[in-house]
Amino acid sequence: MKVIDFILKYVNPSKKSLLFTDQEINTCFSGLPTLIKKGYSFGIIDQKTLCYFKQELESTPFSSLYTLKSVLKEQHLICFSSNSSGNPKAVQRTFTSWIHSFNIQQHLLDYPRDSSSLIIGSLSHSLHFFGLLESFHRKLIPNILPVFSAKRFFEACNSSQPNIVYATPPHISILIKHFKQSSCLPIESINFVLIGGAQVNSTLISEFQQIVPNAQIRVFFGATETSYISIKTPSCPVDSVGKLCPNVNVEILDENQKPVINYTKGSIWVKSDQLYSKIILGNDSTLHNKRGFICVGDLGYLDDSNHLYFCGRSDLSITIAGKKVSLELIEKTLKKYLKTEEVVVINKPNVLKENELVAITSKRISYRNIKEILSHLRTELGALSTPKKNIHIKSWPLLASGKTDRMHLKKTALT
Repeated sequence: MKVIDFILKYVNPSKKSLLFTDQEINTCFSGLPTLIKKGYSFGIIDQKTLCYFKQELESTPFSSLYTLKSVLKEQHLICFSSNSSGNPKAVQRTFTSWIHSFNIQQHLLDYPRDSSSLIIGSLSHSLHFFGLLESFHRKLIPNILPVFSAKRFFEACNSSQPNIVYATPPHISILIKHFKQSSCLPIESINFVLIGGAQVNSTLISEFQQIVPNAQIRVFFGATETSYISIKTPSCPVDSVGKLCPNVNVEILDENQKPVINYTKGSIWVKSDQLYSKIILGNDSTLHNKRGFICVGDLGYLDDSNHLYFCGRSDLSITIAGKKVSLELIEKTLKKYLKTEEVVVINKPNVLKENELVAITSKRISYRNIKEILSHLRTELGALSTPKKNIHIKSWPLLASGKTDRMHLKKTALT
């Protein structure tokens, strides 16, 4: 008996949330639209996350299928955080909220409904799971590339001729590097590229445009708990993360949860019809207020034209000699000078100053260049925000989500 047939026969859609493992979903993912139509709730989980939540999950006779006991009021879908710098969590969203996100994407990009998609990476993480379900919503089956590499990407594009690609900034950086070093031809079939997961340097966007000359490249900003908040087009200010999406309300609040004026940095609070319902596995650190807004820890500000500017995450700030320092701001500045997305700044314990900074890059930097770059950093951000050491990592580690594996890099730097 096939997995989908087993589910339809033995599992009541109103009492169970289904989880498929990412290693085995490729054998039955084309049957997922049937589950959606029948009202089932489900998600896709990777092996690492599966081991982490093993005790909370109930296994069925099929090794690819796990279930979460729950009484459901409405059909929902489950996606997992990337776990780039913390413990994993499973985010539950109603099926209706997902459809609102798909409609925003369709409205803003205005692509033909028969456009084919290429998903590059494990389906267990939110960006790729979103791309899969968006194709299903248009009654299409996307092409899946479960394990990403630049060579596999170009081969898949040449064979399947996709129109839409979902990618992360590290994906973009790796593809540019491969394109420059190989004899690959530009991919003319791609008309739309959606980049999510982090801010991306405008220089890299220009370089990637040479690989996909016919594509509209759009960078979106949001979180697993919020989905789309803003989408950046070429007309948006360079330093922004785009203009707020339709039906998305954002307030910038100070530490006392009082509104601040435009151009003033504060916590980003979001209210929309795309918000998550609850965290069903792992810890939920999201803040809520009585007016329906949530905050996932992002910091930023708005301008007078509703462009949003991202200033980092509160959980990626540390203290050095009593002063708060943003690791993301340092990384953003380094990326600007190095012209690469493969940059991470980590903190090492320091008895005198609490922490000291180490920059990790995939790019080998000469002593002269690093000295010049660090001088720029001291001028822009100050001495406390300037790394004292640079480590070169030849093979850049990615999570299944396509994001940089910060935990792996930190362990490497500390050993």
